[in-house]
Amino acid sequence: MNSVQLEFGVCFTAGDWEEGFTLDRFVERVAAKMAKTDSSHRLAAKRLAEARAALVNNPIKFGFFTLPLLIGAIAYPHNLLRILLTSLWAAIMSTIIFLTMKDYKSAKKLFQRIDNNRRK
Repeated sequence: MNSVQLEFGVCFTAGDWEEGFTLDRFVERVAAKMAKTDSSHRLAAKRLAEARAALVNNPIKFGFFTLPLLIGAIAYPHNLLRILLTSLWAAIMSTIIFLTMKDYKSAKKLFQRIDNNRRK
């Protein structure tokens, strides 16, 4: 469905993602969304704003929850354990940042596609 959103410049709601469509009904749904670009534009703008906020919120949130790994790295006297805990923390944070950036880029690309369709 992501590729359909980008290809046709539409934005599906959460309900659309959960609903099981037949092929005919799916095509009808895409056509209906293409006819109503304002609702897709609003939804894409909302998703972009949420993704932009997640760029800050997710690293802070996961940084806070994984803070015990860093505290453990400082508290334990064994260097190997320090390296392992610090590496685990860095891997978790890198993954969170990567996935958050991926979501943001995807939301931005979809918003730009829908915005370009509206201007035509």
